[in-house]
Amino acid sequence: MYIKERVKVEKALNKKIERKVRKVGSSLTVTLPKDVLEFADINEGDTIEFSTKNGDLVIKKREEIVSAEFMKLVEEIYNEQEPVFKALVER
Repeated sequence: MYIKERVKVEKALNKKIERKVRKVGSSLTVTLPKDVLEFADINEGDTIEFSTKNGDLVIKKREEIVSAEFMKLVEEIYNEQEPVFKALVER
């Protein structure tokens, strides 16, 4: 799910959200409240994208090109067929 407009977030959370910008090292940071993270399905380690649309800032979770489930399947296949892959590399 994407956070496209502040109004949508406010309606979903039934409250206005404000945060202070703080300095950490040489960067500025903003923390996101748990409600916003849950609404946007953002978890630790996720990548978020910033863009603009009609003059508004758009913040959205970057969709992974390759899912974790797919990578697990690839790993399982590799582990089952490792001798075959190694033989192909040695050719």
